Amino acid sequence: MREIKFRAWNVITKTMIDLKKMTPLALNMDTDGLFIPFSDGLLLMQYTGPKDKNGKEVYTSDFIKYQTFIMGRESGHYRTREVVKHEGCFGIFDQNEYDFVPLRKLLTTTKTKYISNFGEVAIEKVSEIEIIGNIYENPELTEVENGGA
Repeated sequence: MREIKFRAWNVITKTMIDLKKMTPLALNMDTDGLFIPFSDGLLLMQYTGPKDKNGKEVYTSDFIKYQTFIMGRESGHYRTREVVKHEGCFGIFDQNEYDFVPLRKLLTTTKTKYISNFGEVAIEKVSEIEIIGNIYENPELTEVENGGA
């Protein structure tokens, strides 16, 4: 089961905040839910579950770089996209606003391998994604995403 946690961008100080560090008293409270302090100056980002190839946790609003595949084979081309939550699912919009790809599907890519006496056999390989920034600390990456990188 995925751990539920958040981080927040403080728009006033322009810093990222780990909410566990921000609310130590709230974490020791006997509550049935998650306590999150609301503020007009905080923009929340939710942990999506997986980690990138460097072991860094992937949150919404992160920009990830991943390799594209053509007919199950590595293309050698990379794309940069923002991680979003869409209809209750974490993922990216690959080409346009209608082409939503769930993060779990992006992480597992079917590839083929030639095995003697069997021919082409489908195997699964975990795709490597890399966090290269987020929309708050690296707004210039929005241009890279829109440019189709």
